[in-house]
Amino acid sequence: MRVGFRSTRTAWLVGLGVPPLKLRLAFGDGDGDGVPDLHMMEARTLGIFAVWWDNKFDCEGEAENVLRKLNEVREDCVANRGMRDPPTVDEGYYFNVYIHHVGRHGGKEDVFSDDWCAGGHVGTNPATRAPYMAIRRKNCFNDAVIFHEGFHVYQYARRVGTIPYAGDSRWFIEATASWYSLDKEMTVDSFRLAYMLTENPHLALWHSKGNGKPEDPKIRKFETRQYAMESFLYFLCEYCNVPKSLITESFYPGISMSPQQYLFTEIGGDRLRDIFPLWAACNTDGISYIERDQFERTMRQLENAERFEPENTRYRNPYVATFHCGWFPESFRPEPALTPRGWSYNVVRFVNDGPRTVFSFELRGDERGSKGGPSHFVGRVLVTGAEESFHMVMDMDGPLNGSGFVEVAAGDVAYVIVAAVPGHFSGNQTYGYELSMGVKDPWW
Repeated sequence: MRVGFRSTRTAWLVGLGVPPLKLRLAFGDGDGDGVPDLHMMEARTLGIFAVWWDNKFDCEGEAENVLRKLNEVREDCVANRGMRDPPTVDEGYYFNVYIHHVGRHGGKEDVFSDDWCAGGHVGTNPATRAPYMAIRRKNCFNDAVIFHEGFHVYQYARRVGTIPYAGDSRWFIEATASWYSLDKEMTVDSFRLAYMLTENPHLALWHSKGNGKPEDPKIRKFETRQYAMESFLYFLCEYCNVPKSLITESFYPGISMSPQQYLFTEIGGDRLRDIFPLWAACNTDGISYIERDQFERTMRQLENAERFEPENTRYRNPYVATFHCGWFPESFRPEPALTPRGWSYNVVRFVNDGPRTVFSFELRGDERGSKGGPSHFVGRVLVTGAEESFHMVMDMDGPLNGSGFVEVAAGDVAYVIVAAVPGHFSGNQTYGYELSMGVKDPWW
């Protein structure tokens, strides 16, 4: 049997003790007898973590990096963010991490399950009910992946009795892990999925895999959008001064509401209703709260996604309508498929291909959503052009109606953003509205 160990005490684990822990292995059945085969594996330990791999591979360097980065996560989450170690520690066992090898065509190459996620995941062992982490070998030097999965470990410790990884809460589990990863280490790749936010902004804030409408396509733009929602949490904390502790405290036992309702309650409904259309306008303005090299990176990711999955090109809906100075209807209603769902928005684009003009608009929201829930709308206007770009708040007369006007120079583009922000936080109910538009004399 070849099992190696490394000290569980290191000087750079500042202030965090490590209790005596034992190894408990539940995966790694190489000969099919249902029992893990220790003689076919190698292991290293550091802090509360034990990293395992098939010993026909040399993963010493990978294990070293994974252990050090996971201990960074532990130090941060326990000492700085008020989180707890996973339950394996209270039970006296190391938290197991498995380095997984995936064949060139997805086939089995080691003693571990070939059903595991190709990138990395945190799951629960069905036999012991203990949590574990698996990471693909190629990601063992990808710190962003390690930080993301490492935060899942600490979510797990807090998530029992709070936020389920299912339905309309699932988005928050992945969004917070991605947010934590970029908060730990910002890189050019940190917002590489942000393009998903601008492609179909009519999707609910909580849209995730498996909780959309039956007719929603099963493509990446829809099924993995929850990872892109790191951008919303980043915007809340970095630009709107929402405390980061509010995000991590959402995993405390006793918080039984959905994460979106939790944000609404803790941040304040009126304040979040002011923040949301501002975020929408910034998304429309080239995702202006991220660096330009990060924006270019997410645009390349969009190109790659559409090349890999051509059906993605059918679902590019950044604007529900585009009108030009020479012609636009007196009133407009979005088509049913693009009508905003809960905590989502539409963008109506007005291209001024004539002289400088004053563009006016009036919003009249439907009193009830498609399922009978009360509607609530807010709006914002963005103008982009050669001279300047600016936002303005739509004047709202109650929760349904709003109006305004804006001067638009020749060649500039105005965007009217209509956001549905109801007091309902689940499902795919849509919230209809009518937008009237007009042009006034520029000296009005």
